[in-house]
Amino acid sequence: MLSVFLFGKYSFKKILVLLYRLCFLLDHQEIKKGKLRYSPSNDLSDYIDKIDFSLRDGFKDKFKTEEIGLWEYLHFVDLIGWNEDVKYHVKKSTPNFETVNKKTGRVNTILSIISAPLMISNFIQDIVQKTKNYGIINVKLITSTIQKFTKSRGICVLSNRDLLEYLRPYLAE
Repeated sequence: MLSVFLFGKYSFKKILVLLYRLCFLLDHQEIKKGKLRYSPSNDLSDYIDKIDFSLRDGFKDKFKTEEIGLWEYLHFVDLIGWNEDVKYHVKKSTPNFETVNKKTGRVNTILSIISAPLMISNFIQDIVQKTKNYGIINVKLITSTIQKFTKSRGICVLSNRDLLEYLRPYLAE
């Protein structure tokens, strides 16, 4: 995922909030008994289209090439989430979401996809700010991110409080 520096902090936050909603299946619809599909409401779909349009233009302008669209990215992350759930929420070859830790699988994976760019973005913002002011760069911002990944074997999830703070005003309690 491209950071706040390519498309602005508001678009960056909006995309991360869409991922947060995806994480907790807020925009999924049951298409058959027990079968869910990512299917945002018409209003949210229109909003995603608008974000996608501006991102594509910004990407073309900066890199003179195209990238995958926001819709494709959201569906891709959804697939990653389902893949992780299959790994962690199966008992005797049958899906089982009742007895296992609810934060494993999809939730930890997608929250990591949200949290890591936020943490890295903080480090980059610190570099930009300190470079302008001839200050000392806070290297702890990146080392703490690396340590978080290392200690948790690839999972990097910010606390709910931190996520609320970072994604304000688009995410609220």
